[in-house]
Amino acid sequence: MQTRTTFTFPIFAFLFTIISWLTLTETEANIRDKITSQRWYQRCSQQLGISISASENRLLYTRLSEWYGTPYQFGNNEIQIGTDCSGFVSKIYAEVYALSLPRTSQSMYDYIQKVPYSDLQTGDLVFFRTGKTFRITHVGIYLKEGKFIHASSFHGVTISNLNKTYYRQRLVGVGRHQQMQNSTSMSYHFQKLSPKKAGLIISQKKSNDSLPISQEMISSRFKYFLENRRIHTERFY
Repeated sequence: MQTRTTFTFPIFAFLFTIISWLTLTETEANIRDKITSQRWYQRCSQQLGISISASENRLLYTRLSEWYGTPYQFGNNEIQIGTDCSGFVSKIYAEVYALSLPRTSQSMYDYIQKVPYSDLQTGDLVFFRTGKTFRITHVGIYLKEGKFIHASSFHGVTISNLNKTYYRQRLVGVGRHQQMQNSTSMSYHFQKLSPKKAGLIISQKKSNDSLPISQEMISSRFKYFLENRRIHTERFY
């Protein structure tokens, strides 16, 4: 009578080795990806001067880091040549959010949904009046920590702080693309509010967020509009 030889143990050992190797390989790949990702966030944070975590919109900050330092050129929006403020904003929205915007800062302001300053979020648009007219002459993209990125006529694509006196005094309002606007968000228009009411709404901003608006600034802005006093502005178009 012949006896069958079984290879059960060697087969199970072989399968266990293969599974362990695959698991280890996947774990090592995840570790490498994590390290690479951490290095990217650190490098991007250093370049842009803001803290960027893994929860941020990576595509947004990747595009911003690529555009950072692009020279200013009126009427253009090419990363290799130059861009103006509205051209830069419209290009970022197309590349990151796949959304279209009107070409000029005034038409963007007319198009987007106004939001309260207390609801200011990454990707929202910030609008300024930098001239002696009532038209919107400059636009940028809000990031976080009171900072926004824009195409400056003097510095090209750069990041500035809304708490800076120049921008704080000329900030008109903030808005959000219609397709990004939450249906529960309220429509907001700064010019239709009295200084007192605007101050009450703005004071609702969370204390841990950097909000570049104050009651004093609101009052001074209304005073400027009423008195129509002469101002010297940096050229932004």
